Amino acid sequence: MGTFEHLDIDELHQQRQEIEQQQAEIERLLKRKLKEAKGDFVRELRAQIEAQGYEVADIASQLLGRKRGAATAPTGSYYVDPDDPDNTYKRGAIPRWLKDKMAAMGFDPDSRAQRDAFKAEHLTFVAG
Repeated sequence: MGTFEHLDIDELHQQRQEIEQQQAEIERLLKRKLKEAKGDFVRELRAQIEAQGYEVADIASQLLGRKRGAATAPTGSYYVDPDDPDNTYKRGAIPRWLKDKMAAMGFDPDSRAQRDAFKAEHLTFVAG
């Protein structure tokens, strides 16, 4: 600490203020870079999950330790693929089979209006 011994009180206050400003800038940069790194990691992880053919929501629920329900019949209203009754959709994330089928028939799975039209025209509604 000998480098500050020759400074008077005003100079010491000035040095402290400069150091505090530098520290605030470092904290701001660190926070931003950590957020960017986290975003990059999430994008890489999402791409890797999808490349393996898994649904991100399914993997996330396993990572979070949520217990999956017992294999029972779905409750409430849902949609069934008439070509494959094992393919059902209730709500939430759009399953891969539904996205693929919509795309194959020229529908945009990201468009809510087109999803609703597709469900009305190509899926069977089952009231629960």
